[in-house]
Formats: sequence, C-alpha cells, structure tokens
Amino acid sequence: MSYSVKFKSEGPCGWVYYSEDEETLRFYWETTTVGFDLSLPNLEEWIAFCDKHNARHAKQRRAEIVQHLVQEISRRQGRGAKISIDDNGISFSYEGNWFRSALRKILGLD
Repeated sequence: MSYSVKFKSEGPCGWVYYSEDEETLRFYWETTTVGFDLSLPNLEEWIAFCDKHNARHAKQRRAEIVQHLVQEISRRQGRGAKISIDDNGISFSYEGNWFRSALRKILGLD
C-alpha cells in the first residue's frame, strides 16, 4: 500500500497529513527548544481518532503508520535528529547535534 506524507506550517507549529488512497489522518506538530514534536493519539484513543477521520484502513495499523511517519519525516526534516517514540507521539531532537550547536552559538542563542 502506498502512502504520502505532507507538511503544513503555521509559524512554529503545523500539521502532518498522512494519506493512503482517499483517507487522510492529520497530526499536530510543534517546535521545541531542541527540535520538534509530533502529537499522536495514544493506543486507547487511536480507534476513535480513526473513526472520526473516516480512516478505516488505519484502525489496526498504528505501529505501522508511526513507522511510516518516522521514516518520511526523518528523510525530509529530521536528518541527524535523535528520535524518540512514546504513546503520545514522536520527538525529533537535535540536542547534541554539532551543526545546530554551532549555529546557536553563532546566533547568540546559547
């Protein structure tokens, strides 16, 4: 099954759209002091979330969809990021990334 992932920014936050065929799930993301976080419904909320968005294809596939999101976001936005996944979302952290650290020093943010 093919899928697509699209991003929409609204300042320091926005939405990630995960689509398969005609069904789309929307997830909120926001920047943090060290990267960005993508919010996901936890396991107990997942089926109701899928029902609300008419995403029958996704009801029993949370782990697979999370992995698709991690792969695609890493490819586009998260290169070099440390990735953490928990019940409530995915965190992409650049803390300790030498390039980000150097840039923050140059800009006087550290």
